[in-house]
Amino acid sequence: MLKMLLPLMTVLLLWQRAASMEELCRECLCANSGGRIGDVASCVMPVSTDCLDGVYCGPYGMTIQYWMDAGQPGDNFFDCMGDWSCANKTLDNYVNKYCQTMFVGHSAPCSCEEQVRLHHCGPYSIHAAFCNTFYDNYFEPCIRSA
Repeated sequence: MLKMLLPLMTVLLLWQRAASMEELCRECLCANSGGRIGDVASCVMPVSTDCLDGVYCGPYGMTIQYWMDAGQPGDNFFDCMGDWSCANKTLDNYVNKYCQTMFVGHSAPCSCEEQVRLHHCGPYSIHAAFCNTFYDNYFEPCIRSA
């Protein structure tokens, strides 16, 4: 009986780790967006109209252009940026749109690092020096500290 359960338990643990990594990736992305810098505890839902420089809104510091590029989920940009489900949908739509060979060198799925780079740097700048600096100095320490 134990021999039969062991493979199932291994699969469940790997699935849980994958879900945990995806969650950690989003938390660190949130914690280091919209002018915030820090660990997962820095991830908060700001007031939807409280935008950094009047431009970068919501938990992931998205712009109206980013939201439009992601297909405009929800009825209104500011309402969407104040709603976890809609902000996550915007992030998913954007990453899925650009997680393709011409931008990341392979087809989906994208790794956590690629998702972060697409989000922060855009599809044409994921290998730019400023993107490396952001990833190395802000995002990577968040992942390591969790």
